[in-house]
Amino acid sequence: MRASVQESIDKFIEYFMGQLNEINAISGPNEPARMLFQKILFAILLDTLSIAAEPALSRDNRKRFIAFISSCAGWEDKDRVSSTQLMLELERQGIVHGPVYAFVSARVQAWIPSGILRPKDDPTMDEIVALNGLKAETIAAMDSRYDLLLYTYRNSLLHEFRAPGYGFDFPEEENPFYQNMSHLSGQEGREFSWQLSFPISFLRRLCFSSIWGLWVLLTKEGRDPYPAYQFGSRWKAR
Repeated sequence: MRASVQESIDKFIEYFMGQLNEINAISGPNEPARMLFQKILFAILLDTLSIAAEPALSRDNRKRFIAFISSCAGWEDKDRVSSTQLMLELERQGIVHGPVYAFVSARVQAWIPSGILRPKDDPTMDEIVALNGLKAETIAAMDSRYDLLLYTYRNSLLHEFRAPGYGFDFPEEENPFYQNMSHLSGQEGREFSWQLSFPISFLRRLCFSSIWGLWVLLTKEGRDPYPAYQFGSRWKAR
């Protein structure tokens, strides 16, 4: 007897909940290695689930991943803009006289260099747009949103076997955070910098919420997730 669509959805979700539990059980030769291994697998899990959510975008990794995070992750801070990443990007492009650069650089300079900073310390995309900056500033801000930075993070994990930047991982942190790092050698032309981190607890929680968000999406659409993937002896993609 052929399974109903809902049975297929439930089976699919049950499988990936099991995989999430398996990832949580992974160990390593030391704590940093264990967290790196788990982060890589969390990134693969999110990427795999995104195919079921957005099969029409199966060949566009960036659009598919961002669309999936937007529709299924339930991440309330996804539209926040990283002040430090935006500031660094505007400096790279030489756009340092516009209102957006003035806004984010003043914000970063006002941060007290001790303790931990969290998403509420960063602006939303709406706040950046309200500054009426140059088009190039707005584009740079869009690319510095948390969800786009998560995709960059995914790329570093999958293609370079490392997390970007120099931030440490505090497993107890449930959300992205900043920490201050001193550069004794004057690295990058600064005595210190604010490093953005996506901690392992955040990635684990994002995977969990995305799995259930996908269940809601598939159930609402009445759509079997399995046809989004290729099965059979033939390896080459459709």
